[in-house]
Amino acid sequence: MDLGFGMTFVSGPCEGGEMAKRSLLFFCIFLSTFSIWAQNTLRTQVAKDSKGFLPENLSLALVQELEGNNQKDLEGERRIQSLSLLSLSYELDKQDSLQLVAAYTSRPNQSEEGGEFLNTSITWLSKANRLYGEKFLTYRHGFSSYLPTSASDREDTSFRSAITYRPRITLDFSEIALPLQLDYRPSLRRNFHRFTTDAFSQFNVEYSFANRLLTTYQLSEKWLLNLDLNYIVNRTYNSVDTTQFQIAESLIWNWNQNWSIAIGHRNGGSSLRADGSSNIGLYDAIQSQYFTYFEFLM
Repeated sequence: MDLGFGMTFVSGPCEGGEMAKRSLLFFCIFLSTFSIWAQNTLRTQVAKDSKGFLPENLSLALVQELEGNNQKDLEGERRIQSLSLLSLSYELDKQDSLQLVAAYTSRPNQSEEGGEFLNTSITWLSKANRLYGEKFLTYRHGFSSYLPTSASDREDTSFRSAITYRPRITLDFSEIALPLQLDYRPSLRRNFHRFTTDAFSQFNVEYSFANRLLTTYQLSEKWLLNLDLNYIVNRTYNSVDTTQFQIAESLIWNWNQNWSIAIGHRNGGSSLRADGSSNIGLYDAIQSQYFTYFEFLM
């Protein structure tokens, strides 16, 4: 389990107990660029005078998310997943930034399972470079490294570290009076494990390549709609490729410059069924997840 786009269906850095795998797939994708997204969408940015005790070049994001699905356990209760996230972003002199993201996940209605820290990410992100217009077309890129703070990753997959390259191209149509933003965010990740196989004798994921398209539409000054499309190819240490997908929709209310609330839906998993047909879809009675989160940004 980590803060990158690790996949869980073929042994990889998001792996933990078998029951937690599917849910944590969505957490991993969501976390991969969450705080970068939070500070760079069409939402109103935090004014300097609202930062309180923080220096002007330091930003803090706190997120609390709850998610669940249509499935019930043997006792008839729905399985709820909780995620607590902390992100610190430090703006460098040349408008590049350094970012640290740490998270803790648990099941609040099943306390006997306990919780766990996810792998911590440290990211360097370049400043936005204008390609056309003031901000109509921009490009930036970054590198992320990961600390093995997830106990299940260390024990089950012998995960040691990973590095990810993240280019990003943004189309901001607000320059032509259209409240729409498109972000294309491909990423290439290299994982490092002590052993090539995990505790279940499956090969760990060595490389992952993700294609991500994030669409943000500003309904009004305070309301946003997000559509997040992901398609990921994983390659294991024995050169076997598998593919996963995720489609997420969310409605976000920016209460003020510091607080946001969102509700949404995600569907994701293996892109192919056992018979080889496509498994990609907006909704699935088993795989679909419903979520809400609160964000504090300063």
